[in-house]
Amino acid sequence: MLDLIFGLDEVDEVAVQVLDWVKHQQGQPRIPRSGPFAISLNGPMGSGKTTLIRAMGKYLGCNPLPTSPTFSLIQTYMTANGGQVVHADLFRLRNTKEWLALDLEILVAGAEWLWVEWPEKAMDFMPEGMAHFELETCTGSAPSATLTQQRRLRFKGWAS
Repeated sequence: MLDLIFGLDEVDEVAVQVLDWVKHQQGQPRIPRSGPFAISLNGPMGSGKTTLIRAMGKYLGCNPLPTSPTFSLIQTYMTANGGQVVHADLFRLRNTKEWLALDLEILVAGAEWLWVEWPEKAMDFMPEGMAHFELETCTGSAPSATLTQQRRLRFKGWAS
């Protein structure tokens, strides 16, 4: 399972690891998947969800690079190889009816990747085979300047 501790200066390398790991795992017959390769990132405000997603977009050659879709809820990007990425930020959702009104099935039809921040707002409606990750800031006895730079990304399981 994937469990990484990293600094913000290592986020590009972590993005590569995450995308390659998810693509390999979701490509296996034991992980049911319909639609795009799907990743959810759960974590508190400021834990680095959008920073990691931006690095994943950089690795895939998205232009422009992903930004936070908090106010628009969903943004799409094209990768360097012509694939589509759908990036959703569900922070502002008030209820699951708002999620269903977005018609995700239509939005992700033909997409290569789906990235969702704040998935707990609509967890029952995440696609089968989505890889769920938790991202958090690390705490411990290190100097506070170091702590603000450290993140922990842990794989939590697959959506069924």
